[in-house]
Parts: sequence; C-alpha cells; structure tokens
Amino acid sequence: MKNEKLKYLMVYREMFRYKKVLSQPSIENHKNVLTDALALDILKYLELEDHLQLQFVSPTTDPYSGDSIPFETYSDGVYVWDSTLIHWVKKYKIQLPMVFLEHFNHFKGKNPKNIKYNVDLNRKMEPIFLEKPHYFFK
Repeated sequence: MKNEKLKYLMVYREMFRYKKVLSQPSIENHKNVLTDALALDILKYLELEDHLQLQFVSPTTDPYSGDSIPFETYSDGVYVWDSTLIHWVKKYKIQLPMVFLEHFNHFKGKNPKNIKYNVDLNRKMEPIFLEKPHYFFK
C-alpha cells in the first residue's frame, strides 16, 4: 500500500483556490444530489475520528461560499479529503465520485473502533474528480 498513490478527493474545480481549472466540473451544477439519509451516512464515515490526520488551529475559508470552516485533513488509507469536502456534503449534499461511493459502501460499518489510521500524507496523491453524472440518489 505504501507505493500506491493516495486518492485525493478534489471533486470540483472550486477546490483549486489559486488557479482556475475550467476543465473540471463546478459545484454549482452538482448540489442537492444526495438524499438527507445518504449524506448523513457519508458524513459519519468522512468525520470518523480515526480518519483525522491533521488538524490546524486556524480555520480555513470555503473556496465556494467564503464560509469559515475548520482546517482538517482526513484519510482512510486509500482516499484523502479535507474539511472543505465535509462542509460541502453537509451544506450542499454534493454529488461524489462513484468510485468513492463504491469504496464507502464496501467499508461502511466495517471500520474497527479506536484504531487510528496513520497515513503518510507525503505519499504521492492522485486527484479524483467527478466522473460523468450519476443522478440516481433522489
């Protein structure tokens, strides 16, 4: 696993704070896709304390809305995400990549409790964006 790239859930072009990446989808067209129940299940997984890798004292700014949010990075050893993604799932119920949803469904409820994942966040990362639309959640 150490040689495999971590899959960084960039998902939308708004994640790129300092440069315009117009070739990737915008959050604007992918809000309110998840049902409330599915969003809550995904949030439970994303916010697992065992997944928390880095936590900063200062908050960060949501690049889409400008909201002040916690500055945290999470990983389950395969995927990496930050508090911006969590904020977007909470606030906008955004569409997530199918490969991540399949991963989530496979591991949902299977995480051992009180086992901290120690992930080397310096490993190379592969950005994961949204693939072709899949609107079967509503």
